[in-house]
Amino acid sequence: MVRPTLITGLVAAAYSAVAVANKVPGAYIVELEVGHDHAAVLDNINGEASTRMVLDYKLFRGLSFQFHNIQAAEKRSKEIAAMPAVKQMWPVRVVPRQSIDGALVVDTTQDSKVVKRNDILPKDTFAPHMMTQVDRLRAKGITGKGVKVALVDSGIDFTHPALGNGCFGKGCLVSIWY
Repeated sequence: MVRPTLITGLVAAAYSAVAVANKVPGAYIVELEVGHDHAAVLDNINGEASTRMVLDYKLFRGLSFQFHNIQAAEKRSKEIAAMPAVKQMWPVRVVPRQSIDGALVVDTTQDSKVVKRNDILPKDTFAPHMMTQVDRLRAKGITGKGVKVALVDSGIDFTHPALGNGCFGKGCLVSIWY
């Protein structure tokens, strides 16, 4: 039987190796405390690092920078993190882009065939359609075209833009009135 502490140690080591692998060496993001200015941190790193971004928003105030001397970056980052103006500090990480394998790419050149929407979209998987079995109707080619809907109500405003701006009769959304 393998000891749980051994497995836990191996998992932690693997995780930390991945975490270190995706860090940009010497690059950091700093969040500033409320009421502090970027100048406090920028003056402290002057000449040792290049400013990547200065962020001044309602929800986040901070900056991002890249140290020139990567070997001294770890030590300097701890010194900067201890400054009163610094609320939080993180290393910049590379986030891999998701794979697009299996994605449908449609040729848009002029000589390409016209592709119908139904040819490229998957079958209807919209949950309300499946619950009400609309997906089965669509699979049989029944779309509702030509169907008339009757409303038994005190009336509608056929002048409303959604109902045709007053269009009444054959070819209009409101075709029969009683």
